[in-house]
Amino acid sequence: MSDSLIHKLPKIVSDGEREAERALKRIEEGNRIGLQVRELVISSRDSTWNRLYKQQNVKDVEVDPASMNRLIYGDNLLAMTALLAGDELSPSLRGKVDLIYIDPPFNSRANYTFSVKLPGGRVEQTATTLQQFAYSDFWTKGTESYLGMMIPRLILMRELLSDKGSFYLHCDPTVSHVIKLVLDEIFNEHNFRNEIVWCYIGGGQANNHFKRKHDTILFYAKAENNTFNWKEVAADYESLPVTAYWRKGHTDRQEAEKLAREKMKEGKRQNDWWSDIPSFATATRNTQRTGYQTQKPEGLLERIIKASSDEGDLVVDFFTGSGTTARVAERLGRRWIVCDSGKPACMISREELVKKEAAPFLYMHIGDYHAEEARITAQKSIGGRRMTAGDLAQIVIKLFGGTPLHHEANPKGNLGEKVKENRLVYVDSPRKTTGLKTLRSVMEIKRTRLGGFENATLLGWNFDPEMSEYLRNGYSEEVEVLVIPPDLLEKIRKEGGGLKPDEVRFSPLQYLTLGEVKRARHEKSETLEVSLGNYVLLSPHAINLKDEDRKKVERLIAEDPLSLISYWSVDPDYDGETFRSVWQNYRGDEENPEPDRVRTSATLGDLEPVEGSRKICVRVADVFGFEAEASAETE
Repeated sequence: MSDSLIHKLPKIVSDGEREAERALKRIEEGNRIGLQVRELVISSRDSTWNRLYKQQNVKDVEVDPASMNRLIYGDNLLAMTALLAGDELSPSLRGKVDLIYIDPPFNSRANYTFSVKLPGGRVEQTATTLQQFAYSDFWTKGTESYLGMMIPRLILMRELLSDKGSFYLHCDPTVSHVIKLVLDEIFNEHNFRNEIVWCYIGGGQANNHFKRKHDTILFYAKAENNTFNWKEVAADYESLPVTAYWRKGHTDRQEAEKLAREKMKEGKRQNDWWSDIPSFATATRNTQRTGYQTQKPEGLLERIIKASSDEGDLVVDFFTGSGTTARVAERLGRRWIVCDSGKPACMISREELVKKEAAPFLYMHIGDYHAEEARITAQKSIGGRRMTAGDLAQIVIKLFGGTPLHHEANPKGNLGEKVKENRLVYVDSPRKTTGLKTLRSVMEIKRTRLGGFENATLLGWNFDPEMSEYLRNGYSEEVEVLVIPPDLLEKIRKEGGGLKPDEVRFSPLQYLTLGEVKRARHEKSETLEVSLGNYVLLSPHAINLKDEDRKKVERLIAEDPLSLISYWSVDPDYDGETFRSVWQNYRGDEENPEPDRVRTSATLGDLEPVEGSRKICVRVADVFGFEAEASAETE
């Protein structure tokens, strides 16, 4: 009994509270994590880009996180910390969020996959490395680990909520009973509003129990006077009164319908069991479907957002998945911030928002946080033992064939060497996106540490889309950059110390090349024609795929590499800092010649003339969520 969850719960809660307190203390001490703008997205289709470009006056659109909607890629604990801290561009959001809805992965779907459509069939991609590391305990201790991950995040969410704010947590019966106890503690049991039962059809059958046909949504308020617009979500009252009045002897149908409409004005308060919103499992041709396994129907989010927020309110989702919360909030006139640690999720969310021609929004990453990471005391469980990111880095160094440097020269544990090659080995953290700052740091260490190294290799898990461009522009002569296979975490858990270097394959980074780029000057305008040249996907061994699916991808890499691109965008006036995406094309765009492919060229006409050269930048995202960019200068 001493090992049962009910006995462990007080310690789990207190540990989570301490982790949240540490995060809040770091904010008070000025040790802040920033959010970096990766892209300003001006949503437009091929046929509408120019109109929207001019309407938005793109060159004058200020990148203002304080007023713009935001899609954030990265660990949501770090994102919450950044939003609570604020920075010079965006004030703290403590007490400013009006509604939080979250649908976190729970026990029954910890190993969720993402279905990727390719020419000739589909392949299944499992969780990304960042997701695996951020929530790695999901695969080891079940509900105990789920609670350990959730509690500090729930506390920070409470800090973000305004006094009129509401909180909704979507879960299933495997954890609803336990997570409610935790929520009663964090939000106060007096602020509990509803246990909503969302009923659906399809699946859930077995021979030893009743069909499992519902999820649970727990609804809490921050304080007593939370926003609740019951009339906005009143049930449709029309059909029932018509039949009821007919039964009461009204033989005139028009009279019965008139009485029904009058009665409907009064409204019927919505129950806390919802059986009128179907799941995606029963809607195979649903136009909302994105292919994301845990996607929720827009009708579900519409009811929640209408009930617990007003127009102009700020709605936040820290496990956004395919971006349903953002799309519905946008349509209903709410402001929004959504976050996910999965790159495919963020790519799908961005693409779906572009399809809906959402107002300009920011795509952001968690900023550099080496100093922050050094302070993190929470550890992850891998291979049955507790280890830090530094411990993991040393395993990677050894699997690469190197030897970790001694502690005095290697305080974070992420530096190693290959003595015979006089090569520095630098392993970046799975908790961050590797970019130019890290690349330059490796170059500096190569020159100065232990008398200097002749060669250097940077091993990373997640990369900025510009990285391939940096490497083509000369950095590859200084540092070799390789991708750590994303299934390595799982292999370490299974094999422990039994893995050997020859069993692990490190891959070169993906990259994009442009085809022909033409610039035509007219009397009062300019036209650009941009085409894609080639896209080289990183090795399929660096993607979480089954063996048979990996062979399909290898064939496409060799025969039809551009078919792997899911989305691409163009900035016709790239300033080298903020990528302003003003033209986008994506798979499934009704204007594409082929539904399962992007078009491979873009024409941007009626541009304002520019003196001298013009820098064009193109970014692509492939079907697995990896990004690359390429730029060109035209005279």
